[in-house]
Amino acid sequence: MAYTQTPTTWLGAGYSANSGSNTVTFTTGSASSNVTVAELTNTEANASTGDIRKIMLAFVEQFYRAYNATATADRPLKMTITRNIVAGQDNVNTANYMFSFTLSPTVLEVADEV
Repeated sequence: MAYTQTPTTWLGAGYSANSGSNTVTFTTGSASSNVTVAELTNTEANASTGDIRKIMLAFVEQFYRAYNATATADRPLKMTITRNIVAGQDNVNTANYMFSFTLSPTVLEVADEV
């Protein structure tokens, strides 16, 4: 099999985009089905009372899990995602994520896979 770049391949049926309203939608872990971002609840994602750190962590973790669940032969050649969790003192861990992209030479744009 080969690399598939479509967002629903990586994010599942809970992801959608609407070019008419210029919106992108992700379902949270609070959804009854088609969950896109499992680590994020509706409360954590609330625009007025949520926590941006939880939103960011949930997204990077989701991208990492999707990448990691993809067979090595099916991963993109020009993008890698790694995660390192370091055990710290007082039972506090630190998660480090590394996203690497090969870019086009003249603009901040992901280079074509071919």
